[in-house]
Amino acid sequence: ATVLKCTSQKQCTLVEVFGDASFNFLMGGERRLINLDGKTENILDYEKVGLFYERLAVVKEGELYGFIDNTGSLVIPTQYDSALGFSDGLAAVEIGEQWGFIDTTGALIIPAQYDIVGEFSEGLASVIIGDEYRFIDKTGAIVIKPQYDGAGSFSEGLAAVKIGELWGFIDKTGLMIIQPQFNSVGYFLDGIASVRKYDSQN
Repeated sequence: ATVLKCTSQKQCTLVEVFGDASFNFLMGGERRLINLDGKTENILDYEKVGLFYERLAVVKEGELYGFIDNTGSLVIPTQYDSALGFSDGLAAVEIGEQWGFIDTTGALIIPAQYDIVGEFSEGLASVIIGDEYRFIDKTGAIVIKPQYDGAGSFSEGLAAVKIGELWGFIDKTGLMIIQPQFNSVGYFLDGIASVRKYDSQN
């Protein structure tokens, strides 16, 4: 994110860059949108406004969540108990105490049936039912069976998974490419991932 410092209370006091040609900022205590050409848009009268992903941002109104577009228009009504940002064309939403996935029109693509979910990345998402992580595709089909104690998102064809207390990396078929041996891991970027491996005596 990029922070822009402004010179007057009449101008922005906080700016967050979202990457979809819009900024979310405060002007004189009011939250607004600004386009990259510098023109201000609608005042956002919401309790919370999230980051823009795929031109949509999560908003909270009262106790419910929905989505606005980058003009500030409410395009998916505030009707969910919680929501995450869009990724790979789908967003996780909580209905009751279960999570499912909607598309950018608000259609429920994968029914709310999961206890915990991750975001879709490279066509797959990690989800939990009970105690075990598994990976599903965009139809909700299980493509990597439940067998992990933790899981991250796919990046460059690999995802971090936890077995017991250690992390390794699998490919999209579930094949363990890097055996569990790390205490903590990041995700791959340009062929490199950060990892930590503690001395057993520490």
